[in-house]
Amino acid sequence: LRAGLGNYVAHLAEAPRLIHWRGRRLQVRLAVHDRDVNRALQSFEELLEAGYRPTMDEAPSLLEELLAGAEPAAGASLRVSMLVRILAAFRQTRDQRAMDRCYGWIEEAQEQVGDERRLLQYLKNHLEIRKVLGDVPGQLELIDQLGNRCYRLGLTEEARLYYEMGLRLRAESDGGATQPARPGAAQEG
Repeated sequence: LRAGLGNYVAHLAEAPRLIHWRGRRLQVRLAVHDRDVNRALQSFEELLEAGYRPTMDEAPSLLEELLAGAEPAAGASLRVSMLVRILAAFRQTRDQRAMDRCYGWIEEAQEQVGDERRLLQYLKNHLEIRKVLGDVPGQLELIDQLGNRCYRLGLTEEARLYYEMGLRLRAESDGGATQPARPGAAQEG
């Protein structure tokens, strides 16, 4: 049965574009079902290389579909890897709004993976996008998160730098009326 289904999926992958993409999506789903993380990621990359580009609104539902039934740890790790590849597609089209949202999804998924240092890097990259967009409230939110996470990781000097960065940005944006979150203060969940 599995061999027959595999042949069917391979056949779909050779069909015209829409069916081709569906076949590739099925290949990802089968790899996830088989708990073959490398094959799932390779199949996802092949889907993107074949020209499939999920829109900003489609990306979350696409990943839910592809990762349905995945083991939680493997699913979270795969979600991060797939989102990073989607982010690269948004970067190629210079869609900064889509990149902004995608970084948010990556951060949520990375939080589940539990690698704080990698999450810290995604937050730093996300901050750069928010700067380009001129999103001051979004920058302040990320600066506070960065400061708090650095503090929790024992990176007190870096935490202090983010705290000072937040103070400067608040002073520039609203005369300093808003109180910043101090490193080590109660954090969002």
